Amino acid sequence: PVRDLKIPDNLPKQKRKAASMQDIETVKKSLNQPFGLYFYMAMYTGLRKGELLALDWSDIDFDRREISVTKSLYHIGNSPHIKPPKTEESVGAVPILDALLPVLTERRKKRGLVFPDPATGKYITAKRYETLTRQYYDNTGVTSTAHQFRHAYATMLFDANVPPEKMQVLLRHAQLSTTMDVYTELRS
Repeated sequence: PVRDLKIPDNLPKQKRKAASMQDIETVKKSLNQPFGLYFYMAMYTGLRKGELLALDWSDIDFDRREISVTKSLYHIGNSPHIKPPKTEESVGAVPILDALLPVLTERRKKRGLVFPDPATGKYITAKRYETLTRQYYDNTGVTSTAHQFRHAYATMLFDANVPPEKMQVLLRHAQLSTTMDVYTELRS
């Protein structure tokens, strides 16, 4: 039925939204909820959903205080698959901020996925991800998405007066213009 549908080129771009302050505070207090670490890490690393879901404990270097981003999880139907991150610039290290270090240290494991499917211990399926996020939302009242917590991370960088060029590196944007779009929206 939509075969002949043409989407107009001039649709207005939706404004990016960071997570609400209420959701940010709730995430900080909800670490012990199932999947609480996922949202906490999204907020304090700026990692994309697939990058978070692909993380292995061996990707976290506690001595250097950084997380290596080398892969991303995506789904075909319900089945998880691994690919390289979104762009070449997405591959790299993300610093472990002071707020995140003790949380990761407390939960640290020698190996294995940071966010495994609880039933299998393997990469999380699409249905399991939906179930875990829905349960987290229901238990906490949080309404922001993981991507909105990525924007909360960008807001923290902005509030800390991090220059746009450094924000680009920390957010791992391929283009400075993408960072500047976020930067401009945060300023307004």
